[in-house]
Amino acid sequence: MVPPGDIFGVIPIWVGVYLATALAFSLAGYALYYRVFRLIFQGKSAARFDRPWERLMGAIAIVLGQRKVLQRVGAVDLRTRSIDLSGIGHAAIFWGFLSFTLSYVIFIFGNSVWRPFAETILTPTGVVVFSIYLDIFAVIILAVLVWAVVRRWLVKPYRLSYDLTQNADAVIVVGLTAALMLATLLVHAFHVAEGGTGPEASVIVGGALGRWFADLGLNAGAADNLHAVSWWVHLGIILCFAIYIPFSKHI
Repeated sequence: MVPPGDIFGVIPIWVGVYLATALAFSLAGYALYYRVFRLIFQGKSAARFDRPWERLMGAIAIVLGQRKVLQRVGAVDLRTRSIDLSGIGHAAIFWGFLSFTLSYVIFIFGNSVWRPFAETILTPTGVVVFSIYLDIFAVIILAVLVWAVVRRWLVKPYRLSYDLTQNADAVIVVGLTAALMLATLLVHAFHVAEGGTGPEASVIVGGALGRWFADLGLNAGAADNLHAVSWWVHLGIILCFAIYIPFSKHI
């Protein structure tokens, strides 16, 4: 995601990025401490560092391998008699979360300070591959979210029949995630529509959208402004997510 120009043509973009991030992370950190760590610290101490290799392998299998999420794949739902594949969707969103978090570090927090940052650490070819991967993954996550909405609010399998899965909190998280993926595609699209070049202009879905916008008559100047808006909206959604998560059931 190529960053736009300086703010008002005067303030370096990294200043705005890091100030907004510091404010959001300060609020999120305070909420996390007050709602989670403060309560944990009231408990008794326990040995958490014995059997380090066993603990590490277990964490890799459960967290990175999503073992518990995937263990129900193939089960038959009691109400709909359909095969449960939701674990695949949950795992895809989690792996997408890891992938996009890495991309934010490189393309937002790195490139906003020094434009060649991504190409320096990944090489131009690496940027092309990673950008295409993120571009396609954004579409996959959007498809998974549509599936999740249909499954949770329309099909309603038996194990999702309780209130916690139907509340506003779930709607907000699904909405923010979808908005983040759409913003990713639009950043790519408007970069291509404005005539942007470089490794990140090689994206497939965003590139097709950008060329379509240009064919519809979107000029380079308007595309440049929309690129800047979508880039800042994208960052804003990330920071809103950081503040919201400590207050949500996803904590």
